Amino acid sequence: MKKIVTKIALCLSAVVLCLLTAFGLTGGAEKQEERITAALSANTSAPYAINRLVVNAEVTEDRKIIVVEELDVEVFRVGSQKIFYKSLPIEGDRFYDVWAKGINNPDFSYEVADNPDVDGFLDVNCKGGVEVGAKLTYQFGYTLMMSGEDVENGMIVDFVGAGCPVPIRNVTVNVKFPARLAELPKIYCSAYGEERNDYVEEIIVDEDTLTLKASVLPLSYNETFGESMAAAISVQFVLEEGGLQSYFASLWSGPALWLTIGLSLLPIVVGVLCFVFVRKRREIVTVVNLSAPDKMDPLEMGALLDGRVDNEDVSSMLYYFAEGGYLNLSFDNADDPKIIKVKDLPDDVPAYQKILFNGLFESGNEVFVSQLKDKYYQHVEKAKVLISPKTEIKKRYEKKSVLATIGCAVFALLGVGLIPFIVAKAFIHHTYTYFPGLSLLFTAAFAVGSAICLYAAEELRFKGKGRARKALIAVAVALSLVGWLVGTMVPSHVVSHLEKGIMYLAAYVCVWLGALCLTRTQTYCETLGEILGFKEFIVVTEEDKIKFMLEENPNTYYHILPYAQVLGVTDEWEEKFKDLTLEPPSWCVGNTDVTFFDYYILTRSMRMMSYAMYSRPQVSGGSVGRSGGGGSFGGFSGGGHGGGGFGMR
Repeated sequence: MKKIVTKIALCLSAVVLCLLTAFGLTGGAEKQEERITAALSANTSAPYAINRLVVNAEVTEDRKIIVVEELDVEVFRVGSQKIFYKSLPIEGDRFYDVWAKGINNPDFSYEVADNPDVDGFLDVNCKGGVEVGAKLTYQFGYTLMMSGEDVENGMIVDFVGAGCPVPIRNVTVNVKFPARLAELPKIYCSAYGEERNDYVEEIIVDEDTLTLKASVLPLSYNETFGESMAAAISVQFVLEEGGLQSYFASLWSGPALWLTIGLSLLPIVVGVLCFVFVRKRREIVTVVNLSAPDKMDPLEMGALLDGRVDNEDVSSMLYYFAEGGYLNLSFDNADDPKIIKVKDLPDDVPAYQKILFNGLFESGNEVFVSQLKDKYYQHVEKAKVLISPKTEIKKRYEKKSVLATIGCAVFALLGVGLIPFIVAKAFIHHTYTYFPGLSLLFTAAFAVGSAICLYAAEELRFKGKGRARKALIAVAVALSLVGWLVGTMVPSHVVSHLEKGIMYLAAYVCVWLGALCLTRTQTYCETLGEILGFKEFIVVTEEDKIKFMLEENPNTYYHILPYAQVLGVTDEWEEKFKDLTLEPPSWCVGNTDVTFFDYYILTRSMRMMSYAMYSRPQVSGGSVGRSGGGGSFGGFSGGGHGGGGFGMR
């Protein structure tokens, strides 16, 4: 009998609905059906219900929104779900002073953490009291600072956010503004993304206050997120002129700004102290030499100039060995010269010379340069190891200055990495540990990379590589910009873009001051003075002096050529001989019927081809990419800043 009565009641309801629709007494069959379905559904299949929600919000002149929410939750079913949580969307927005209370719940406790399932949300996790039949009252409070200015002298705010998986009943929103409303606010309350108000039934607007009431915010399917969510309440309002600060001005009122500035000053102070008390100014006094100092070979000279062995240093040893009478060079094929062994090196030469020389003739006493490609580099690496003690940074630079440079880099990295942790615990909540802040270390690493580029540019200062130095300086600047741009991609809910910019600037200043602390030892300065004196002789020697030297030693040009190569002044040295008659050297065999100009071309060709001595096999590899997306705020239900949803897990 009861089933029959129920069916009759449902049929009568349908008839009444049709009649109302036919006479235009409803807002449309589809909308009314949705409301009736949502209202009749108690959603008893859900584990809990939200029976009341009151949102009290105050908008301040400096664009902060102070929110206190109170809601009644009734628990129907409990499985593994023991936590009720409030989610705060952090896509650019910042939430400070987050707190929660459990009214009449002695077992209540809470913590703030990143959402474990979905990126872009900060969760207030409430523990205790979640059991079948429980009727719980929660309070949540936070201060919202928006990430931009969507409306001139106004805002778009989700006072009730989308994202709740159950209907929300008996909703009241009270908003206090810092000035009079310039126009009636726009209310959006419907399915996510809809630009209309379906569910707010009462709107009370005073000069500087707004009250909204809805009996129920029902569920609707959200295609954007692929799940059913309760309707949001979004408000777009505009205040009278001057009612709100500009967005830029509000940035300077952020609670974390001055702490960030204070903490960022520490790396700068460290860098300044190191620069003042560690760095020493030592002048390099050049002493003009007509020959390499202390019988220094080209490889050692090149390595001492910049602390590394590069292509020119290795290939210059061919000329050096040839000038010593240990090998001959044949240019019958100018594109692929032949190296011919004449005799072994003496026993007392440095070990790295033996490795380089013997490695040339590993497959026989005659070898084409092309045969060294992708093979000879192994001998070069061994020679590097043997010559490295002479070029170690600790022998070329004061130990204290090296430690200061490294210390500044480490301190800058720690500053950028730790500031977000400190700010998160000081201003969001003491239980919130901001692990994504570690990603800022990666951006700070760009500062270290730029400092390394500046160091490398300084090392090349004496090798005559002007283009390479300019390129390194350009890379240093580019790394600085890239580091800042990468930093802007890191979520800004803890530190704003302005605050991140301050942090990065402090890190760069500290790192660069540390790089300037590097001080050459007195011994190294004296060695550089002798080397640069020899370079000065190569560059400034006049033609009359060269003619006199050729009379005493016809091989002067060839003897100095390998040193000119590592010093980066080959062109200047060759230019001095363009008008002089110069016989090919004794170690040049094969087609020797060439003029100096022809031989000049062959020499350059030889130098380019000899880079094969340094080449190594190419290693193939792949790359892994990742993509991401973002959203934007607009005037629709759930399209404002702030808000967030509720849930149980």
